[in-house]
Amino acid sequence: MVFFEKGMRCSKENKCNFILWNRFAGKSLPQDQMIKLLTAKKTDIISDFISKKNGKKFSARIILNNRGRFKLEFISIRQNKI
Repeated sequence: MVFFEKGMRCSKENKCNFILWNRFAGKSLPQDQMIKLLTAKKTDIISDFISKKNGKKFSARIILNNRGRFKLEFISIRQNKI
């Protein structure tokens, strides 16, 4: 995988079509979280995502499932305060 301006993609030698964009829910992901997402299949809890529905900020973890799809794992207020 190689980094480019908008994310990560396979190197030319690997010739795959996978691209990991660095923007999720209005936030740019740091490179270390992008690497963690690909290696551990989840990021740490990330704050300041922005909801498309209401424009409010929230915290979540990004999960990469076995089908190569992403989902957000939302953190409840109680878990976030522990």
